[in-house]
Amino acid sequence: MKNRKIRFLFSFLFAVCCVGLMFIIYTLSSEDGYASGQRSANVQEIIKENVHEYMDSTEIGQNLHYGLQSLIEAISPDGDNWYQTIRDIAHFSLYFFLALLLYITFSIAGISRLWKIILSLLICLGYALFDEFHQSMVIGRISTMDDVIVDMCGTLMSLGLCWVISAFCASLRSKPRQRL
Repeated sequence: MKNRKIRFLFSFLFAVCCVGLMFIIYTLSSEDGYASGQRSANVQEIIKENVHEYMDSTEIGQNLHYGLQSLIEAISPDGDNWYQTIRDIAHFSLYFFLALLLYITFSIAGISRLWKIILSLLICLGYALFDEFHQSMVIGRISTMDDVIVDMCGTLMSLGLCWVISAFCASLRSKPRQRL
């Protein structure tokens, strides 16, 4: 009985964290186009100041800077558009953590591995679509399927990582222990 209460408490706490993260996503999407653009520009300037200060001061930093810049330009659909890349990283990260929190919540609740993946994926997809619909009604903002795709990439990366870790832990539990 005590285990059941503890499991319920932790499941409830993680569910509250999921709702809190969804509230943060909703709040960020509620900003008008100007405020959202300013936030992104401010983040971009902070990153530039801190990164450039470190990376320009050492040879290793300079090599790392050029390597990272080349990597981002190569893999980002926006090329060297740092402003859009930062926004994409924000989308990716928020949905990565939302999927992770959902998976953990369902794990604590005792749901099977496959259903944890399916439910987390459906909730993240549904919320990404809802978020873009909501954003389309905010002044100065637009709704794009590109954002949903980036959101789903974060979700899939998170759930893939959870699947691998979960499968690895399950294989460890299923192996008989040898005594020395």
